[in-house]
Amino acid sequence: MSIPKTGEFLPYPSSNSCPDSKITLHRVRMDEYTTEGVPATLLYGPTQRVFLKQRYNCKDAINVNIGLNDGYGCYRKKPKGTSFDELLQYIIEQKLQHPEYSLKDAVCYGDFVIRRGLLSRIMMLPYEADGDGLTVSIKRYQGVFFMKEVVSDEHVEAANFKRYVHEYWPAKFRHTMTTVNGVERPKIVDTFTQFHGAFILKLADANNQGPIVFYGSQLDAFDENSTPVLLKTQAEHSQSDPRMLSRYRQWYLQCLLTGSSDIVIGFRNQSAIVTRIEKLKSSDLRKRITRKFDSHVCSNAFRVFLKQIRDFYDSNVNENEHLDLTLKPSKIVFDYSVVPDLQYQVLSEVFLKTFPSESQVNNVQVN
Repeated sequence: MSIPKTGEFLPYPSSNSCPDSKITLHRVRMDEYTTEGVPATLLYGPTQRVFLKQRYNCKDAINVNIGLNDGYGCYRKKPKGTSFDELLQYIIEQKLQHPEYSLKDAVCYGDFVIRRGLLSRIMMLPYEADGDGLTVSIKRYQGVFFMKEVVSDEHVEAANFKRYVHEYWPAKFRHTMTTVNGVERPKIVDTFTQFHGAFILKLADANNQGPIVFYGSQLDAFDENSTPVLLKTQAEHSQSDPRMLSRYRQWYLQCLLTGSSDIVIGFRNQSAIVTRIEKLKSSDLRKRITRKFDSHVCSNAFRVFLKQIRDFYDSNVNENEHLDLTLKPSKIVFDYSVVPDLQYQVLSEVFLKTFPSESQVNNVQVN
């Protein structure tokens, strides 16, 4: 097995390093799908839509009492690291339903494929470069770049330690606040079944040129007008607290990427009880970001970053290799490794069989 080639990748673009670009969001065909189980079975259409309960759908803040620790012992938790596989399954399903589709057809002519969570984290780097870092595996296959976050063992242990905050509490809050098409949900919190949307994002420069990003995102809920709504829990802090400013930026960008016009925030006390709920328009959320922030900077830097990836790939990565980028904590600099596919595959075997390469097709014909 060959040794991976390593080095330092180009710095992530800053807000001053390139001209403006704009976010152009499009919904795509068959954009709603529900995943059930692991590996996931996909159900299409709005039949499993999750709706915000009417009593929580109000403009003014209301007092509530939602215990976020309640029911944790019965929690049916989906394993980590399956979201990207579910997005691949969605793409596979497009091919099965439309055998004439190429891979480009199945991803709506996207140039890059990614999950929304990873997309948001990378796009926020110009404003939040002091996090824990992340590793992204990038594989170009039939002209499409697939970007998958690599979760290390240390990251899994840290996530397990913080499971209440980062997994169960949000899931419990969403579970309590919603119904499935008007039907009350079972008491047991279950993340094995999730409702998703598929989107394409065009990152256009001044000449309306730029890459198309195909991505999938879990959708928390819909309102009575069938518009997506974000549901978030948050400890009580002053609006000017730096932690809240960071949250506001992240949530505002998520609203843009999921087409959500509203966000419902459940503020919890030190006993993990949500005592107050506030519903905000995404435009009002933007007004609470008092420090300098521009979502166009996020999309602009990400567009240039994707060009850097494409250019680097052309010169340094072979067909049977992929690229790993590891973000250095507290810096907007990535280390890179060019890794043989034999070491590990970014794309599943089922995916590769569904969209065989030209060499695979030729081997089958010869045999």
